[in-house]
Amino acid sequence: MTRWLLANRRYIGLSFAVSHVAHGLLIVELARRFPDVFWPHVDWTALVFGGFGYVVIAALTLTSNDYAVVRLGTHVWRRLHTAGIYYLWFIFVVTYGGPATSSSFHALMTLVFLGAWGLRLASRRMIGWTAVSGS
Repeated sequence: MTRWLLANRRYIGLSFAVSHVAHGLLIVELARRFPDVFWPHVDWTALVFGGFGYVVIAALTLTSNDYAVVRLGTHVWRRLHTAGIYYLWFIFVVTYGGPATSSSFHALMTLVFLGAWGLRLASRRMIGWTAVSGS
């Protein structure tokens, strides 16, 4: 399973981007059609940090090709993708972690995200930063 994930990570990431484009377009349409209902329930922090999350998704998507790796250089490309993925991870943890005290689903998702982060950190410690980030 791990080998398959590594071999297909670009396509998994692009699928994530496509689903979030649909999600973002639906949010925009909801705001456009029902502004009186939508805007009173939007927190500015969600708008700013979540909006930046969409910018990060766009940057990762636009650079998910071999040409971008060559143009940016492997080091810059790797830093962009590592930082971008960690930012998105953070956004998901915060998004699900907020209502986790009142929802078992949100609590479970928060634990899954935190557990995956823990596994990532443990693997970097066991294997070493270069081996994990260089894959």
